[in-house]
Amino acid sequence: MAHVVIIGGGFAGVWSAAGAALARADADLRITLIAPNEHMVLRPRLYEPEPDLAKVALGRILEPIGVEHLRASVTTIDTDRRVVVAAGEEIGYDRLVLAAGSKLVQPQGLPGAERLFDIDTLDGARRLTGHLRDRKDYSAVVVGAGFVGLEAATELAARGRVLLVDRSEAVGDQLGP
Repeated sequence: MAHVVIIGGGFAGVWSAAGAALARADADLRITLIAPNEHMVLRPRLYEPEPDLAKVALGRILEPIGVEHLRASVTTIDTDRRVVVAAGEEIGYDRLVLAAGSKLVQPQGLPGAERLFDIDTLDGARRLTGHLRDRKDYSAVVVGAGFVGLEAATELAARGRVLLVDRSEAVGDQLGP
């Protein structure tokens, strides 16, 4: 039986699993998604006032389409042997999808860093939400005028003053005119 292994439980990983399940049809194909968390976090929505609503149980998505979820982190990828190591176990694959995503690098040693907030993770969004709870007429600086930055700035502007900072000459330039 052929085996597709997908590393990552975000949008790219889940869509890859769904695409493989759809393409599988009646073929004898095993699909395993490896991700350390039990939820897919909808990162583009973490700016909203209730960030805990921006997550979906992976089992709710994967089980109905016959995709196995191994709750672990991959520590090794051996492309010569076509093996990944997760939770101390070697898992062979015929096809590998690497959709592990990205992670924000927090600035270290920056004066005032304790007053920086991110919406890159659910924990970061919870921290921001807790900080803003019951505050009115605050001032905030949003760094990044892409899609998520614009969404965050718009949400924050409904409750306070916002300065949007980006190095581009146009706000949301990658979104088009």
